[in-house]
Amino acid sequence: MAIDYYVYKLRIELPNMTVFKLGNSTNINKRIASLGSIEKPSSVVKGLGLPKPYITCIGFKAFDSLSKAEKLETVLLAKYKEFKYTGRYILANGNTELLTIEPDLFI
Repeated sequence: MAIDYYVYKLRIELPNMTVFKLGNSTNINKRIASLGSIEKPSSVVKGLGLPKPYITCIGFKAFDSLSKAEKLETVLLAKYKEFKYTGRYILANGNTELLTIEPDLFI
């Protein structure tokens, strides 16, 4: 069984809060780099005055198909919908799939 897809959870730390991001990707390291980090301030959002976030992958689950990874991601986002982060933008691509509590990937 080839493992080509991952559902990941990231911890995104700012001085005054921590949020968690769910997502799926074929390359977790590339995905983290695209979101930005302390070393890449240009990835932080549009001059909202937020400090650069510190982003860490804190868990992932591997799958042999994209449909299985997307299904788990959908189930998790539905399970944790009451904890969806709705504050100011943190990431350059918006606040999609951000949660205020750490999700469990192994449901």
